[in-house]
Amino acid sequence: MKKVILHQRYVRGRAWDVSGNGNHGVLTDVVPGTGVFDGSLSFNLNRSRIDTLPSATLGEMGGFRFSLTCNWIPVRDHRGTTQPGQGRLLPVMLAEGDASFRLHIGPRPGDTTALDAFVYAEILDAGGAWRGVEHAMTAGGSNGWRRFDMGHDGIATCWLALDGHVVAQSSGVPGPVRPLGSRGLVVGHQAAAQDDLTLRGHVSEAWLWIDKPDPPVNDCCGDSGAVAEVESLLRQKGWDLAKVKSVQRGMVDLVSQWRRHFPDPVGHSLDQTSRSLHQSLQQQQWTDFGNLARQVLHTSQQYVSQDDCNAMGAQMMGLLGDDVLFDPELYQALFRGFLCHPPPGGGKGDDGGKGEGGEGGGKGGRRPWGADASVPEPDLDYDPPPNPEGAP
Repeated sequence: MKKVILHQRYVRGRAWDVSGNGNHGVLTDVVPGTGVFDGSLSFNLNRSRIDTLPSATLGEMGGFRFSLTCNWIPVRDHRGTTQPGQGRLLPVMLAEGDASFRLHIGPRPGDTTALDAFVYAEILDAGGAWRGVEHAMTAGGSNGWRRFDMGHDGIATCWLALDGHVVAQSSGVPGPVRPLGSRGLVVGHQAAAQDDLTLRGHVSEAWLWIDKPDPPVNDCCGDSGAVAEVESLLRQKGWDLAKVKSVQRGMVDLVSQWRRHFPDPVGHSLDQTSRSLHQSLQQQQWTDFGNLARQVLHTSQQYVSQDDCNAMGAQMMGLLGDDVLFDPELYQALFRGFLCHPPPGGGKGDDGGKGEGGEGGGKGGRRPWGADASVPEPDLDYDPPPNPEGAP
């Protein structure tokens, strides 16, 4: 279940979080936009940045999605050339989650001319390297307002979207996504103090979603009585929020280890099968679940050695502990908590049920991003899963 943990709107010279989580930004050398840029913040100095420190809700990542609406102004170094627009493109950082993820624009590494712009979406992967996907900006594509989205499923798939369309994805980026470091989330600047990658232009809005549920159980079913019953049982058995999250992190790590055994396109196909498997669990479609499970098992036997299977099985046993393995009541409570049966017709959207215009009313009811911009609704006409097919 995606959950909004940050939604900053850069109006009236502030970086106010309207998600209700209190993740407000602190401005440095940033001023309100004027004229057609009214309702945005202007970045025009080397130290311009918006910092949001980690909090109880802003820290854990796992699977996530980040979105930023901005008007980026390319800056070029014209030394050595007299041709307008032919200087070396200077890279910029659109946003960086400290030691976790980053979204930036620049030339290809090693390109000595650096005339073309590429946008990069990357995470600090399981091996400690920055890896992700890239996409060439189209001719003239840097002009005007753009919405940049990136995300990772917490296992191995990273993706990038421009203006609501996924343009790049890869299932070879091993997670899980690391928690934000001490510098938190920084917009328009590196998380570090260096000023060489500062954005030039304007930003109007930023969003951050995570896939992990915040309470001990997923309340997507909308049955408050059932949720309360599960939470009560978990607490009686000594399972608090911290313990549930610890097991979830361990499970994600195990799945990431398992996923790295499969080369593409086998791995990509297995990701789709795994998503269908999870859906069949949620909907209690046991025949489909059995068939899909056998398919996953058959594929695993071809690529995962028996020794690796035994090692991961031992890690799973250690993660859950005897109290789960030999307590059916506790096992069922955790099962219901992790895989809560969805309500008929689906649940609330990522905007928390506030409707198409967020806090401001219906679609098109607010335009705080400049007169020439298209409406950057974050989750109404664009949802990474399942469009396009295969996106996480």
